[in-house]
This record gives sequence, C-alpha cells and structure tokens, in this order.
Amino acid sequence: MEDYLTKNDLKTVAPTNFISALTDADEALLSRIVAERVAFAAQYLAPRYSAKALLTARGRNRHPLLLKYMKDLIMYDLLSRQTRQHMSEAAQARYQEALDWFGEVQQGSIALDVADKAPTKPAQAAFSSHARYRNQF
Repeated sequence: MEDYLTKNDLKTVAPTNFISALTDADEALLSRIVAERVAFAAQYLAPRYSAKALLTARGRNRHPLLLKYMKDLIMYDLLSRQTRQHMSEAAQARYQEALDWFGEVQQGSIALDVADKAPTKPAQAAFSSHARYRNQF
C-alpha cells in the first residue's frame, strides 16, 4: 500500500523540484511519509470500507477524493518538516479540510461511491436439548 502515491502524483499540488527540495531529494523519505499517511487513512476507512482495496488501487482506479486528500496530508507533512511557523494558510486549510473529510467518512456522514465493507455476521450460538417426552406416572 506504500506506493499508493508517488512523487509524480504530487505534481498536481506542487512542482517536482519543490517536492525534491522538501525531501532533500530523498525518495526513501517520501516513501516513508506516504506509508505513514496510508496507515493513517486505513484507520479511518477500515470501519466502513475495504481500506486495502482502496489503498492498493493504482492509476485511474484510485478514488479521486481520497487521492486529493492524501496529497494534501502528504504535502502538509513535507512542508512541516521545514517550518510550521511560515506555513501558508492555504496549506493549513487544506490539511484541516482533509482531516475533517476523513473524520466524516469514518462517521458515515460522507459516503464514498464504492462498495461498503461486507458486514460481518455476529456469531450465532445454537442451543438445543433432547426431545421432551411426556410421562404418565
């Protein structure tokens, strides 16, 4: 699930050279940040959806809103490595919007247009006894 999102995917939110500057051109660092955010997303998605299915999708098979908010969270993490004091209000607003979205998905206020996780059946216990016979004593 770690390669859900790549440096190339982040081009829609920041130029590639800016991403490289934020990561010090360390691809492993970016992979670790993506892995952390994938784990974060899985915790929010798992109660209602198959997090594995959503977070292992590739290319155009990825849910567009999930991808957008994952990018926002990852960009916030990259920016916060440099400084939180000078982070733009736009980056902070996008981060908060992403957190709110994940919270609403988890609570069910927002439904993703994918199949819900199959409901699990509660364990059923079967109780029985021997057949009863009437006695005439």
